[in-house]
Amino acid sequence: MCGTPIPGVDKAKVVHSSDVLQGRVTPVHAKVLVIGGGSVACEVADAIAGPGDNPMDANNKVTIVEMLPRSRRTSRPRRAWC
Repeated sequence: MCGTPIPGVDKAKVVHSSDVLQGRVTPVHAKVLVIGGGSVACEVADAIAGPGDNPMDANNKVTIVEMLPRSRRTSRPRRAWC
């Protein structure tokens, strides 16, 4: 993992964005915290939470934490908060 060290980031339940986006991790009925509100973080949150055609559709609850006043905006209306 890169970036600022966060206590606990080495724990078993912490995964990298690439693991989610490449399908190596598939959360099911999980509460997930995504750190950062950039484009990759929003893509990960959308993949984890998204209903419909997403193979990871599994009733997950996702929270995004961003240190800036606002996160990346998206053109996809179902995820307007990103």
